[in-house]
Amino acid sequence: MAHQPTQKKAQQQRDDLTGEHAIGDAGQIVLACLFAGTWIADTFFFKYLTFLNQYEPLGARIPSGIVLLVLSGYTWRERACPSCSTRRGRSMA
Repeated sequence: MAHQPTQKKAQQQRDDLTGEHAIGDAGQIVLACLFAGTWIADTFFFKYLTFLNQYEPLGARIPSGIVLLVLSGYTWRERACPSCSTRRGRSMA
């Protein structure tokens, strides 16, 4: 049985990959905490942006949120899997 190279080994041999940033995970945690703190402070104490809820009806916010989620999923798919964006045998890129 031949030994199949793992995905990690295959990526290490490519010259165009640079790897992860040394503090990438810690930076994401710090930014997530900063976002959560800002959101909680604004929602419960400052109420700076929550006044917009009275001007924009829920019937408009939900569809616009769905559209944004679909567009973000499409964008993620295009960046994560460029070969998945072929239609009729032609590349979209």
